[in-house]
Amino acid sequence: MLVVLIVKLADRLHNMRTKVAETISLYVPIARFLKMYEAADELRLLSEKYL
Repeated sequence: MLVVLIVKLADRLHNMRTKVAETISLYVPIARFLKMYEAADELRLLSEKYL
């Protein structure tokens, strides 16, 4: 049971890191391109909390 929990936590951490990297590298530039500067800044700031 403990092993399952450890694997689940490691998987969640990996998923969060992947999503953060994807947000910063993909969605922030798209928001800036669309001139959605406030949304881009908020996405970046929120993502940086989890790096």
